[in-house]
Amino acid sequence: MKNSEYCWTKRFQIKINKTLYISFLFFSIQNIYSQKIFQISKIEGCQVLYPNLTIEEAQSRAIVQAKINALQEAGISEQISSNQFYEVERGLRVNKDKFYESTSSDIKGEVVKFDLLGYSKTVGSTGEILICAQAKIDVLKHDNQRNNIGSIELSGINDKYKKGDALELKLKSNTDLYYWVFLIDSDEKYQLLYPISKLESNRISNNQEVILPNINDYKWNVDTAKIEEINSILIVYCNENKIMGEKNISDFNSWSEWFQKLDYNSRNKIIKTFKIYK
Repeated sequence: MKNSEYCWTKRFQIKINKTLYISFLFFSIQNIYSQKIFQISKIEGCQVLYPNLTIEEAQSRAIVQAKINALQEAGISEQISSNQFYEVERGLRVNKDKFYESTSSDIKGEVVKFDLLGYSKTVGSTGEILICAQAKIDVLKHDNQRNNIGSIELSGINDKYKKGDALELKLKSNTDLYYWVFLIDSDEKYQLLYPISKLESNRISNNQEVILPNINDYKWNVDTAKIEEINSILIVYCNENKIMGEKNISDFNSWSEWFQKLDYNSRNKIIKTFKIYK
């Protein structure tokens, strides 16, 4: 998707040394003693360059593998399932969960910072071409179990859209929660879609259904400059509504910094991926 020029009239562009970070002042006292950040200064993930893969697709999958390797090096490999990170599409495994969070291990963790160092091409032991990604990755490890904070159900998003189609979504919660809606484009650029003004309430009540956007105010029309593009809608929800700065989010690292300010026991997220065709 193109760089984020959009008009809210009425469109938007759908585009180990163990170190405890005491400087993370946003953690509560309880969380300071139950969470650790593992800094991995360099880790690599590789992908075989199969004939049906482009270089860009192989690089993307190499990044996924680097993040999985980082989770494992941080010690949360026990129950990490490849199904958590991939889905099958036309016979190929593609990235599904951009957040690489271990959700089934007794010790939970997630990638909270990712800096790509570069790519390399090498030949494997059987002659196959490998595309490898090297990265600096921070993994946050949670030693405690998440409380039951309720959930939000996301619906209404199609799997495919044509350029110019209107995007609409529905949210329904089983308890009172606060929520934020983000768009992630194919270049991993993050954009806050809702709320964008103090007049827009991001509170959802038990059994309430919310439809976004409010068609009386504006429309969300998908856009792309590519023949085909994958975008994602990300919903973050929490028991409390006390942080600011979400409008400054532009990429994964700035989003993750914002997300970690929410109490681990009070927050969660869901994501829905879709394609846009020109």
